[in-house]
Amino acid sequence: VAGGSDASQVPNGKRMRTAFTSTQLLELEREFSSNMYLSRLRRIEIATYLNSEKQMKIWFRERRVKHKKEGKGTQMRLGCGGGSGGGADLRSG
Repeated sequence: VAGGSDASQVPNGKRMRTAFTSTQLLELEREFSSNMYLSRLRRIEIATYLNSEKQMKIWFRERRVKHKKEGKGTQMRLGCGGGSGGGADLRSG
């Protein structure tokens, strides 16, 4: 194995999935809601708290993809995100 032996690997050679605790997930979601992209300094600050900079970086990347798939990214660009359905009234009138 070129990557060396790692205690967190399963027998088939794949790395075990890092599972964040519910408290850690709440912190990540709270940070994501205020900033979809982290500065290097903020990433290091949060990683110090969560003890996993690489996995946190991956979590943010995957969370942005989820956000985009949910269509929220498109709504934000169009300026109609967070509304209470007011856009439907404009189209019908």
